[in-house]
Amino acid sequence: MPWPRETPDVSMLCRALMLVHATPLPSDRSENPKARIIPIANRHVIARQARTYDSVQDAKREVQKMMKRTQRFAERMERSGLRVDGAVSKRDYSVASEPYDISQLRRLTKTKRQGSATDPLNNYMDTKVYGDLSVGTPAQTITVQFDTGSSDLLIPVSDCTPCVSPFFEPRNSNTFSNLDQAFNTSFAGGSTAVGYLASDTVSLRDLSVENQIFAIITEASSDFDGPNSGLIGFGFQSAAVSHAVPWFINLANEGKLASNVASFYISRQEAAGSEACVGCIDSAKFTGEPEYFPLYPGNASQNDWTIVTQGMTYDNKPVLDEPLVSAFDTGGPPTKVAKALHSHIPGSRYDKDIQGYTFPCDKASSIAPIGWMFGSSSTVFNIHPSQLNLGEVEKGSNKCLSAIFATDEWSIGLIGDAFLSSWYSIFDYGNLRMGFAAAV
Repeated sequence: MPWPRETPDVSMLCRALMLVHATPLPSDRSENPKARIIPIANRHVIARQARTYDSVQDAKREVQKMMKRTQRFAERMERSGLRVDGAVSKRDYSVASEPYDISQLRRLTKTKRQGSATDPLNNYMDTKVYGDLSVGTPAQTITVQFDTGSSDLLIPVSDCTPCVSPFFEPRNSNTFSNLDQAFNTSFAGGSTAVGYLASDTVSLRDLSVENQIFAIITEASSDFDGPNSGLIGFGFQSAAVSHAVPWFINLANEGKLASNVASFYISRQEAAGSEACVGCIDSAKFTGEPEYFPLYPGNASQNDWTIVTQGMTYDNKPVLDEPLVSAFDTGGPPTKVAKALHSHIPGSRYDKDIQGYTFPCDKASSIAPIGWMFGSSSTVFNIHPSQLNLGEVEKGSNKCLSAIFATDEWSIGLIGDAFLSSWYSIFDYGNLRMGFAAAV
């Protein structure tokens, strides 16, 4: 294994925010391809405070929720014909030309009239990122969660329980079509949504897809009780319950993007300035050059944003030199990796009652940086030690729950959305790769 090169710290492996993919797309472009920068008003995305669980059972439920996400991710891989019960091999892939930088795009705008626009998004309580989306003709504004762990577009109507407004009113849209097909889905965290499939025009400012297929939601779990009303998935079409081409991928297929990438900057501690750059890269939001890693498996079987990692590090030193598949979603590494990692953490042990790892709360400050290494790179993408702590397992306890979970059956790892708070992240589905650079 190459000796690791230290890099800036990054936040914990919890609370997912995976982002965008499609299978390889056509290279042709429309007359006026566009890019869109979407500002994000941040809330609690990096400054996640360690909580105190009401009881050991509450802490156990937290672990079980993460394990359920891991299981569903593994099952999706297996359905694609990929092995998840053993280590994978690191592979090098050829890559195409670099995507557009936003500074170049702005210069092109002056000559080719390629527009750009902004639309505010919000991050709520370290659990979801949401913003406005327009549906129908005339346009109706819906707030939707941006979810990279799913691939469907879910839009609630006024009779949905316990959904919150703003709602979409199909009868007020001239372009709405009911497809007369039932829809029922569940998410890895246990959320559910029921309704029927429909189609209509769906837009983010003037990035618009006509006849976009989505689900009208008439009943949903309590997780849909706000602050956003709907959800838009940025995953692969192969993972869509509706089997519909996701909205973002349709934009690319129709040649409406200046470059087939989506890149994200998440500011720290609720500060202003976060953004999603659709069809572009904003070089003002990071330092240095992005480092790219090919997707795994990098072919038509792709279901999630997955890349091969070398394993994990403690204090910038490898704890286990074995490649595994990692995806950008909530969860944890295989048992053998988690065990090796926690063996370096003072006082850490596996708690059978909780089914997760704990460590003494009063020793949290002595924990060294923890990180991941991707592909064949020597870069270490560190997790800030303070973000390892999910909180006391119960009030008055000196036992804190680790944010790094273990899976018994699969050589897979899942990395949480707080990664995006320290690393500018580029999701390049045109070249089937991911890129990271130190965020400003």
